Amino acid sequence: MYPKIVFGQDDNFESGLSNGNNRYALPPTEKTLSFLPYPNLPTIGESPRSIQMALDSNGNLYVPDLNNNRVLRYNSPFEKKSGIVGSGDTVADSVYGQDSFSEKSKNELNIRWKEYNVGVFVFESQNNLELWVTDSGNDRIVMYGHDDKTNDLSNSIQQEIPMCVTENKLLNFNSPNSILVDENHDIFVLDNDAETRLIKIFDTANIDPQSTPSCEIIFSGNMPYFGLYWARGMNFDPFNKKHIWVMDGGYHRVVKIDVDPTSKDYKKIIDIIGKPSRISNYKGGNEGGITDDSFPHAWLRQPDGGIGFDSDGNMYVPSNGNNEVTIFPLLHKEYTEVIESGTNKKIRLLKPLGGFFGNEINMVTRRAVDSSLGLSVFCGQLIVSDGTNKRLMAWNNYGRKKDGSAADAIINDEILGLINQQAISIKNRLLFVAGNDRIIVYTLPIKHDNQKYYKIIDKLYWNDDKTEVGIFQPQGIVFDDKTDALWISEPQNNRVLRVQNPLSEKPFVDIVLGQKTKKGKWCNGIPEFDLRGPSDSGSKYSGFLSIPKENTLCNPWFLNIDRAGRLFVVDGFYDVGFGNKRVIAYKLDQFKDVGEDEILFAPDFDYVFSGASVMESDHNENYVKADSENIPYDECEQAWPCIPVYVSFVDDDMYVTVDSYGNPQYQRLFVFEKYMEHYDKYLEKTMSPKIIDIPLGQGAFHTFDSQGNFILQDFTWNTILVYNGQKDHNPSMSMENVVRS
Repeated sequence: MYPKIVFGQDDNFESGLSNGNNRYALPPTEKTLSFLPYPNLPTIGESPRSIQMALDSNGNLYVPDLNNNRVLRYNSPFEKKSGIVGSGDTVADSVYGQDSFSEKSKNELNIRWKEYNVGVFVFESQNNLELWVTDSGNDRIVMYGHDDKTNDLSNSIQQEIPMCVTENKLLNFNSPNSILVDENHDIFVLDNDAETRLIKIFDTANIDPQSTPSCEIIFSGNMPYFGLYWARGMNFDPFNKKHIWVMDGGYHRVVKIDVDPTSKDYKKIIDIIGKPSRISNYKGGNEGGITDDSFPHAWLRQPDGGIGFDSDGNMYVPSNGNNEVTIFPLLHKEYTEVIESGTNKKIRLLKPLGGFFGNEINMVTRRAVDSSLGLSVFCGQLIVSDGTNKRLMAWNNYGRKKDGSAADAIINDEILGLINQQAISIKNRLLFVAGNDRIIVYTLPIKHDNQKYYKIIDKLYWNDDKTEVGIFQPQGIVFDDKTDALWISEPQNNRVLRVQNPLSEKPFVDIVLGQKTKKGKWCNGIPEFDLRGPSDSGSKYSGFLSIPKENTLCNPWFLNIDRAGRLFVVDGFYDVGFGNKRVIAYKLDQFKDVGEDEILFAPDFDYVFSGASVMESDHNENYVKADSENIPYDECEQAWPCIPVYVSFVDDDMYVTVDSYGNPQYQRLFVFEKYMEHYDKYLEKTMSPKIIDIPLGQGAFHTFDSQGNFILQDFTWNTILVYNGQKDHNPSMSMENVVRS
């Protein structure tokens, strides 16, 4: 089942663009929405973004627009009503928190960055309308009330509550995310992130707006029997308004809490859906337990956001981990038995009535790629690594394809695994694909589905003593057609290997970049160095103290070779940028005299392109600060690529994509024009690379084909963008073709 109406996207189902363009600096409109905190968190696979919406008695819809710091009202969007301006469409009619639809920076509401969920609630009584909002970034709740002049909601805040008094002590709100108001004008608020609190604020209608209201804590802490863990979203029970259903996402359940002070069960959980009533192994667990092989799931996974009820009292629960909205009956209940994960015990769970989306939302089709890293072009054929789905997809004549065209051939072989970068030998008409612990080779072009591989390279040997290298884990690969050598990066071992005779029975390694011995695996040559922080060993080298040198590597990732025969190594880890955050290059001609039984270890690189200096440490307090506070890295100027991902070449120019996870250099391509002619100027920073603004998320692989088309991989939105024959190779011009969005 698919939705009938889509808000926030002009083309309905065909895109998921933040503010309609994915360009963070451009303003929103009355037609756009931005829920993912893009581009601060530019991957759709992390941290669910959910909201608690509201409807008033006239059918008007209120939607918190997280990334634009505003709440939008859509006048009767589900029904065209005579005399109601804007009814029956998905264009917002009123905005709260900003002065206009084109603004998002005014701090009347600060609901982005700090919280994953923001809620609104509409309270109505005797023709009085109040819109309550959890202003999470400002740690308060606010109310927009009736404006007598307009006979509508005021567009300015009329009441704010940043704290309350309980047991004669002030209680400050901390990232409130969900709100309800009952018939007595008592307010219920969820806040405090992981150790969620359910707070009741008493009779706010009869207090001085300047005074601090009284309150009490219904729930606090995160013990499974007595608390809530990352609870976000709640609603009144449709049959008893003294009961509240809470989305207890951290414990993968929905719980009903008695909030009636006259009840013997006051402040207690009286019902649980999505988990057994017996508490077992809760915190953070994603146990199994489903009613069938597809959906709906009786066992919830990370339910998050608003809870809805239909006219029959059935509950609608967004179960993020299951990619579905699951429907549970509150009347006429039936139960099912499932096996608890990791045990042989049968657990009794409420049986769902049905669900929406489920596995359909991520169906494996001939059109869609998922977590794609790796692409190649060969004789008019575009080949893409569909990593999560463990397959290769090929489009013939891709430059003439319509948007969203199906792949012409798909290789879906278990041998592929989670594949990454590809390398092509034009001379041998072969495609090399980096797998988990092997390299799979195919003949080109890819002619049909499930084409059989040509060879598997799963063992390497040392050139000096012919002993086996052991398990190797290739991530980046590139083929040197001049010498028939294959270069492999191993970020786990902080090294790059040259493999000679890769198609023979005993391919051998004769060059090791980044390490001085066969067993060396150290980041920048320092034993016991812990890349992510202080190590348990207490080594003086732990933490962010690694110093890159001319002959060391730290998390080398992707590789390429330019037409002059220089090997380029992206020396730094994709996603968060652990490593040296630099691009280095080696002249391959210097390696031609490696002896028959020799191994060359840790040669110096010849060139470096970086936002930081050659010897500057990238592991320091500035990195941690930038990651947590969303500020630029101090060692990287905005005019220079801070966390490079991949490099490609056309004519005399080098193109660089950057990792934008926690890095404010999002949506940019850096172009080092005449990168070798002006190398000294780039090194001394008397000349800066050109910056191309382009609507994309996580920039990944890219290349120019023989026709001058620019092919760019967007890792965030799982999209391959094809720019047809751009003048001056400038992809900032109009996009001609999207292979898949």
